[in-house]
Amino acid sequence: MFALTAFTVIASFLLGGGTRSGMVSDAILELLALPLLLCGLWRWRDIPADRRPRSIFVVCAASALLLSMQLLPLPPALWTMLPHRQPIIESIQSIQRDLPWMPMSVDPLLTLASLLTMIAPLSVFIAASCLEGEQRRHLALLILPMSAVSVFLGLLQVAQGEDSPLRFFNYTNPTEAVGFFANRNHFSAFLYCAILFASAWLAETVSKGAPADSKHRFEMTSFVAATAAATLIVILLSGQAMARSRAGIALTLLALSGAIAITYAKRRDIQANGSSNRLLLGAITVGAILPAPFALYRVLDRFDAGMFDETRWAIAIRAMDAARVFFPFGAGIGTFVPVYAGFERPEDAVVNAYVNHAHNDLLELFLESGVIGVGVAAAFIGWWARSSWRIWRGPSASRPALQEPYARAATLAVALLLLHSLVDYPLRTAAMTTIFALACALMIDPPLVAANRQRDHSDDGPSRRKSAKAPPTRPISIGTPNAQAPRPRASAAPVIDWPTEPKGARRQTSVREKAE
Repeated sequence: MFALTAFTVIASFLLGGGTRSGMVSDAILELLALPLLLCGLWRWRDIPADRRPRSIFVVCAASALLLSMQLLPLPPALWTMLPHRQPIIESIQSIQRDLPWMPMSVDPLLTLASLLTMIAPLSVFIAASCLEGEQRRHLALLILPMSAVSVFLGLLQVAQGEDSPLRFFNYTNPTEAVGFFANRNHFSAFLYCAILFASAWLAETVSKGAPADSKHRFEMTSFVAATAAATLIVILLSGQAMARSRAGIALTLLALSGAIAITYAKRRDIQANGSSNRLLLGAITVGAILPAPFALYRVLDRFDAGMFDETRWAIAIRAMDAARVFFPFGAGIGTFVPVYAGFERPEDAVVNAYVNHAHNDLLELFLESGVIGVGVAAAFIGWWARSSWRIWRGPSASRPALQEPYARAATLAVALLLLHSLVDYPLRTAAMTTIFALACALMIDPPLVAANRQRDHSDDGPSRRKSAKAPPTRPISIGTPNAQAPRPRASAAPVIDWPTEPKGARRQTSVREKAE
């Protein structure tokens, strides 16, 4: 299960960087992810009921609801009552044909293609939720070498210029680093997520190598790992400078603040020294100064026009007009391009380009799925807030303390991707959706932890409270009824309830320890 999950994550990273559904790379990724989806569902079925992660059922139920509503054929008497179906009715009647059964989506093929792209993220989420804590930690660490390779690829792309053969998509940003993605904003989103997990790795390695009672001792293996984590953070910050994404740079600042919070929380949990904080601050300083002479002017040039383009405001206005027309059920998942083209005005058109997304995932979700999609999104945000509060309160008795930094990094990664989705569409790519799904799985208690928590709640009954209040019993000697146990003699050892030592023995032990 772990090997299949890691393979699917890597395949999503290599093949899922496109922004359009229905490409050949998406089809290959969907076929590669099918075995993991089947194995994950089978594994989840084998887990006892009290150990199953319940969030999987909620996600699968919501996906099945949207799938059935968007693609289920409806009789003409029903689908003709849906908003803005008159153009479809007139086009069918113009060729003198009877109205057929049709689904709720105005373009079922696009909806089916969009839903098929969810196979890889859904399979990773289900499989990772069934894995235990240490295996999840390894999946989180798998993001780090992928990010380093992506930054190196972006460096080659910038060095080779616009005609670089290492740009794997036709419609891309030809002057910036994009890595394995088609868009610099999505490449930047992947990098600030990797910064969070790198900081979690840094906090973990420092806490392992520098115990709380030691100010100078540090294990060599942990020192090497901590140095590698700090160096990786510097590399990722340099990659952000090459990407030149305005939203990515702004969210990277938030990610760095979250990284400091992760290392500080880890230090507080185990009461360790501040080595991780110093290493992280040093890495941030070097990462901010190192690329400045080479990329500062290119980054500042991106902010000359402001944070938001007027074109995006026009897109948002037209998308809202379309959402109001198709209210309350939406036009269908994946149908934004043809639907928006029917509402676009000539003055809003961009020369030699077309609008493929609303640059606001919440607005696009409202247009495509109506109030149901917005309700599912609101329920997810509520689950994220509750889970984040539980994770950031501190390590629980059943969760290993060394796995807490990755769960905290996952909460921040989900939050930053949701914020980014308000001005762009990072979750419209299979690669970033898979990272998002993996982060959600890291926030869920492993099956064994869920079983322990369920057992703890089941034990809080009247019998447990009664046994807690009952006084401890003393052994008595066998004899006549109601016979009282004989008192111990003065020479006998006293009966005690917990291990103690006489004062003399304790004083002798203290002197011997000082002598040694």
